[in-house]
Amino acid sequence: MSRLQIGAVCLFLALLSIAATRYGGYPAINDYHDIEVYFQRGSWVTTGQEPYRDVFSEYPQVATWLFAVPHVAAEAWFRLNGTRQYDLQTYRYVFSVLMALFLAATLVMLHDLRPDRKWLAFLLLLPAGWYFTHNRFDIVPAFLVLSSLAALRRNRYHGAFILLAIATATKWYALVLVPVFLVYTFHTRRRILFSAAVSYPLVLAVIVLPTLLAIGWEGFLIPYRFHLTRTGNPESLFHLLLVTLTRLGLFQPEPLLRKVFF
Repeated sequence: MSRLQIGAVCLFLALLSIAATRYGGYPAINDYHDIEVYFQRGSWVTTGQEPYRDVFSEYPQVATWLFAVPHVAAEAWFRLNGTRQYDLQTYRYVFSVLMALFLAATLVMLHDLRPDRKWLAFLLLLPAGWYFTHNRFDIVPAFLVLSSLAALRRNRYHGAFILLAIATATKWYALVLVPVFLVYTFHTRRRILFSAAVSYPLVLAVIVLPTLLAIGWEGFLIPYRFHLTRTGNPESLFHLLLVTLTRLGLFQPEPLLRKVFF
């Protein structure tokens, strides 16, 4: 895409998000629940509190920091206009525009990765993809994972592992790609396998270090302990599979297995 086309995509998606936030109904266009959670999880940045210890968050570090960005932007905007307070609706506007920009970046990357099938990138704009981008933060780890795969495709091994580490610290599912990256690097550039692979845990260590220094292991483990005490995630594929197999009498997982996977 040319710079003009990229700018047009960014502007269109940003304006669409603003219009949807302003005029869209609930829940057909705006699903407020998760953004309200993000608003609460990111509030530490404007109150001088510590995330996890003072302001609970069930998300990893990069996601928890990400939720603070709309707070900072909204507060800066209101101070420029002579006021010091902003509300949840302002946060929604900033958040939705930020996610729209990540969607635009993801679309452009997909468009350039597959020059033979450029049209595939625009499938992201189908209602379901746009809806979850508008109301969730999942486009951010998706963008980071795609960036890491693009780097690996271009044989930028160190960058690929670094981006994958950042993606993992945004949403943990990116961890499942580590074996894929290791095997690919082993077969294509075995000589640098160790140095590339070690960048993954090193970057993760750098990301979690501020949390460990600020609130120690007890604070660091808060999101992990939270998820291990959850009884289930009804919308997850694993949960639906568990319910089906249990009702058929085919499977009864151990308590720890249930907590980790269901």
